[in-house]
Amino acid sequence: TCVISTATDGPKDYIIPGRNGLLAEINNIQDLQEKIGILLQNQKLQRKFEKENLAFSATKSRSGIF
Repeated sequence: TCVISTATDGPKDYIIPGRNGLLAEINNIQDLQEKIGILLQNQKLQRKFEKENLAFSATKSRSGIF
């Protein structure tokens, strides 16, 4: 799964920008739009994020994340 979020507490603990997702500045709609555009236009990046997140999720139990 590809992840884009704002850089709030919680998501920024799990998302490493450029490695497994993208973080947009809080309250910055233009930055969020840019990040969505980057991901929509780059299938290679999508696959990278998917691979990283599958590997990450395999190391965590549901109770360890939530």
